[in-house]
Formats: sequence, structure tokens, C-alpha cells
Amino acid sequence: METDGMDQGLITRWPGKSPDAEGISHAAVLHMLDVAAVAEILAPPLPHPLRQGFLLLAALHDLGKVNLAFRAMLQTGTPQTAGRHWEVTEALLRAHDARLAGVLGASWQVRHELYAASAGHHGRPPGKELQDRRGQPWGQWQAMLAAAGPEAAQDAAAVSYTHLRA
Repeated sequence: METDGMDQGLITRWPGKSPDAEGISHAAVLHMLDVAAVAEILAPPLPHPLRQGFLLLAALHDLGKVNLAFRAMLQTGTPQTAGRHWEVTEALLRAHDARLAGVLGASWQVRHELYAASAGHHGRPPGKELQDRRGQPWGQWQAMLAAAGPEAAQDAAAVSYTHLRA
């Protein structure tokens, strides 16, 4: 998985870690690629579709760092009020479900469980109320996406698309 064809501005726009002593922050996209590279090496032998799905979810595990509120938290200490980055990860994965379904397959219910598992890598699933009884987004999910910002939603789609092609 590479950043070929991805806008360099997209990469530098979204920090993934707090700046170091020199003010340099590791980009969220590069962090996600680092994790995907390790997952690719450590993954057990799996049939191709399962392996591709596993690697895709490993790569997108921190998609919620592509988020105005997360960037503000790192740069200015502003608290994330709508949701933490791993909760926003699940919201963004769900927002791009139609795009991800081609790789992951399964029903939308199973994919939503996979998104929660991937986003829950900090030791607990996000746990936000993300859908109504018909599976439609509402409430906290919409608030997280709004707080992330339209540029984040667009960039998250670009990141997802780049990983899907890899």
C-alpha cells in the first residue's frame, strides 16, 4: 500500500501524533500505512479476499484522525467534544460503506461490526449510538462527521479509495 496518486497536501494536512520537540508531527496517513505494512508481514496466511479485507481494515484503523477536531486537539489542546478519533473512524468507515463493501463483502450488519472492531483498537469499541432501527445514520454519528468537517470527509474518501486500489 502506497501513497502513489494521493495528494501530498492531504497527507500533510492531517497529523497523526502530537508534534515532537522540533514541532514535527507524523502524518495520520503515513501512520496508517505503517500499521498496514506491519499487518501485511504479520498476517497469517488467509484466502485472498479475507487477507485483503484484513489489510484494508488495518490500514484504515485510524481514519478518524483525518478530522478537524483531532487536528485541533493535537495543535491547540482543544478537547474533542463530538467524539474521539477512534469513534470518528467508525463513523467515517460507515460513511464510506458502499465503497468498502466491494472488498469486504458480507452484509452491512457484518461490515458495521468489522468497522467497530477496527475502530476499537484502543481496547474498547466506540460505543456511540450510530444508527436508528432501520440502520440509518443519526445523532452522534452525524455530529461526529460534522465536527470532522467536509474537508475531512472528502479526504477520508480519498484515503479509502487509495487503500482500495493498493
